[in-house]
Amino acid sequence: MALVAIGFLPLNPAETSEIADRNPSRAVEGDIPRTKGREKEIVIAAARAWRGARDAGSPIQPALYRSLKPHRCGVLAPVLDSLFGLYERATGKPIGAGAPGCAALTADEEDLLGLFDEAPG
Repeated sequence: MALVAIGFLPLNPAETSEIADRNPSRAVEGDIPRTKGREKEIVIAAARAWRGARDAGSPIQPALYRSLKPHRCGVLAPVLDSLFGLYERATGKPIGAGAPGCAALTADEEDLLGLFDEAPG
């Protein structure tokens, strides 16, 4: 049975429409990001948006949110902001990010993806 998390409560998908009717602002099954296989693309797009915002002196989290919103995971903006900042502090240098839309990955982008590949679960 598939479970859907709303807040901290796992719910049976059959119950989600009832919750949506009572409180449409709460997440339901259709609102959960479906990113299987696209995680790397999302992380790279976010890293490039983060780097671009930092270089331009623009607010970072709104830029991250805009890059994540089409993938329905804008809520990850603060998480990725922290991750990228920690990566820079750990390496002692700015993240080298490619230009938006560029297919080639930089060494730093490869390293960031490696963090996810090596993560348990």
